[in-house]
Amino acid sequence: MTAATAYSRIDFEKLAETLRALPPKPPKEVKINSARKLVAALFEEIGGLRDKGYAFSDIQEILSKRTITMSPRTLKTYWFEEKKLREASKSKRKRAKAS
Repeated sequence: MTAATAYSRIDFEKLAETLRALPPKPPKEVKINSARKLVAALFEEIGGLRDKGYAFSDIQEILSKRTITMSPRTLKTYWFEEKKLREASKSKRKRAKAS
């Protein structure tokens, strides 16, 4: 068994002051390493463009200008797969709340 260490009030105050003075930690950079994950991360934005009348081919063209290569068909497939996942997750939460 380890003996408890006693801290003086001054030690405590210095430590508290040091902790309060620390700057906010910068956000962790998110690395997306697959087209599927990219589509999932941009799900809302892609859906918003679809609501504005953009076709998947239009969105794919925009993405390709940013060196993101995938066919419009792949984009559409990944987007609808993500939509299904989100809807399934949403209905699971509703059922859990109802229980």
